[in-house]
Amino acid sequence: QISLDGLSNAKGSRTNAQLRTAVNKAGTLSTNGWFTIDPFAIEVALDLAQVDSAAFEPYFSPYLNISLVSGNLSTKGKLSITKPANGPLKGQFDGDVIIADLATTDKPTGQDLLKWGSLVLGQVGIALDPIEVRIGEIALANFYSRLIITPEGQLNLQGLIAKPDRPSGAPAPSTGSTPDISKEPAPA
Repeated sequence: QISLDGLSNAKGSRTNAQLRTAVNKAGTLSTNGWFTIDPFAIEVALDLAQVDSAAFEPYFSPYLNISLVSGNLSTKGKLSITKPANGPLKGQFDGDVIIADLATTDKPTGQDLLKWGSLVLGQVGIALDPIEVRIGEIALANFYSRLIITPEGQLNLQGLIAKPDRPSGAPAPSTGSTPDISKEPAPA
């Protein structure tokens, strides 16, 4: 459901807008605020509730060795974005973020890795230009982590970042020994 009041493309004309929609079966998105087209600006109260976090896995899956089994994302706050005629995009979010009922597995083994009942990030402030992130409160409940020390003496969490595939024709990865560079002349 969307409601627009005073829609116009006239310079500086403000349009009041409300939006309420379902997101991924069980989640909801509600906004209430205003926007202008010229110059571009938007200010809304944002309420995102119980959005299935699995929808976000394609964005981080290539970079992490974690599979997202379940989780819900909720956030409530104020979002404002402006684009001055002769300047960069500016944006600000102030509010709270909750990630609930999270369960992840380790991709290489398929075993449980991280789980929690809720992670609350309170008094979050995110800004663009300059980039700034503030978190006033962090609360974690019902946390579980499967930590393993590998035979090489490393924690399994050290392998969470996926290694990018080597481009074809690229040299093979180092065997772990440090190359002897003393034979190479120093650049002039």
